[in-house]
Amino acid sequence: MPQVSEEELAQLKLDSARWNAFLKSPIRVLGFAGLQHDDPTQPSEHGADGYAHFGCEMWTRHSGHKPDSKDLLIGFADQAIRYQAEHPTDE
Repeated sequence: MPQVSEEELAQLKLDSARWNAFLKSPIRVLGFAGLQHDDPTQPSEHGADGYAHFGCEMWTRHSGHKPDSKDLLIGFADQAIRYQAEHPTDE
């Protein structure tokens, strides 16, 4: 197992905390594409080439919205990870 410096470990913990903040935040999805509507953790036919898109509003707190879009955020992140692994120089 590779060794991780204290600085790298601190950065990984911060990245993890940031990701968890998105997953737990109230979100209103305005629309999305490239992911299956019945299971947004999976690419759709249009997402087979690595494409995914979503539009949303997010808050740190909001009494009227509950964090219910966890699967969409995970699906988008997984699609981005796959695409970036296959196209490391694209920006």
